[in-house]
Amino acid sequence: MRHELKIAPKYFVGVDRGVKKFEIRKDDRPFKTGDTLWLREYKFPGEYTGLWVCALVTDVFRDPGFGLQDGYCIMSIEVTNWGSDVDEVP
Repeated sequence: MRHELKIAPKYFVGVDRGVKKFEIRKDDRPFKTGDTLWLREYKFPGEYTGLWVCALVTDVFRDPGFGLQDGYCIMSIEVTNWGSDVDEVP
């Protein structure tokens, strides 16, 4: 399954460069290993920059007993593709 998500520029840079290899998100979707995250850079309030990355979810952690806030998850990710609005999203 592919999930389209907004991501702030300060976090997008790390994912795009391959140094930020995780996403902490509200666990309001059926995130699972093998899913794809389509992360679209988003400037608040209300403007996409046109840049995006696609990342494979390699693991999902859901355990509030280890410091994670209830209702949130941490996903390990691996970037598989990146581009801009002029590129075709895989």
